[in-house]
Amino acid sequence: MPAGPRLTPTRRVYAAFFLYAVALGGIFPRLGELQRAMGLNERQLGLALIGTASGTMVSLTLAGRWLERLGHRTVLLAGIPLLALGYALASGAGSATALYLMLLPAGLCIGAVEIVVNLEADRVEHQLGQRIMGRAHAWWSIGFFSAGLLGAAIAQQGVPVQVHLLGMVLVIAVACAGL
Repeated sequence: MPAGPRLTPTRRVYAAFFLYAVALGGIFPRLGELQRAMGLNERQLGLALIGTASGTMVSLTLAGRWLERLGHRTVLLAGIPLLALGYALASGAGSATALYLMLLPAGLCIGAVEIVVNLEADRVEHQLGQRIMGRAHAWWSIGFFSAGLLGAAIAQQGVPVQVHLLGMVLVIAVACAGL
């Protein structure tokens, strides 16, 4: 039984989309700092960030059977915090190659979570006989926007990138426990 309040299936889907976007968007306001800390130029940073896309493509292509075995709830409860953890660990990379390799697992989580949140939204839509996908994606947008604002505010306070992203892992893990 979840630690938090019992959510309706619709609200659980909205919360999953929101938390997924918060985890996904946490690193973006801090990319400039990471680039400077690693001494990367724009090309190097851009190529390193492809690690996330590479992991996502692999996951979207091959994860179907694993997701069925693990179960959708397990994937959400583990995948969203693991995505945030992947970003937190990648923020300590010392080179473009290390950043690329450290972002691969984050990308694997993105693909898995992406599949599950959309399948869950479809399943709940079918169960209820009403559309929720538009509102679910609105919650994703609100989550991504919130992550950007929060990241910018934390950066303004002088909090190191690694501390910020590790803090996000804890917040997201606790919030996911309520799903």
